[in-house]
Amino acid sequence: MSTVLLLKPRALAQVLDQANSNGVRSTILFNPDGSLVQFAGGSEKSAKIIAAVGSQLWLAYERVGGSIIGESENMHYIFLDCEHGRLVMTRIAHFILCTVALETVDFGILKTKTRALYDHLYGQLEQLDP
Repeated sequence: MSTVLLLKPRALAQVLDQANSNGVRSTILFNPDGSLVQFAGGSEKSAKIIAAVGSQLWLAYERVGGSIIGESENMHYIFLDCEHGRLVMTRIAHFILCTVALETVDFGILKTKTRALYDHLYGQLEQLDP
């Protein structure tokens, strides 16, 4: 059975969109392989690019970062400060959640919004098969 059908795409997009305020431009849920599950804010093309790049960053940090700091299983967030914005990523069940904001948004606010979405979605997402 398709993950998208189980997630009710419209309802999921509405939940993700709740974080899109005060400088947060986009919220994206994707699979570890980089395939887009759902997004709110921004264009689909941008969401697909962020999902593809974000999945590779997450996998690289899980592989290399864990061996360097010895805590890959305890890694909860990746913070990226880019020229045109900021991103926070976290694993949520079998998926990766990414919030994208303007470069002026404080990482604390971005992490708080990401954590609120995590708390809201985790129970439903962990019931899905990877």
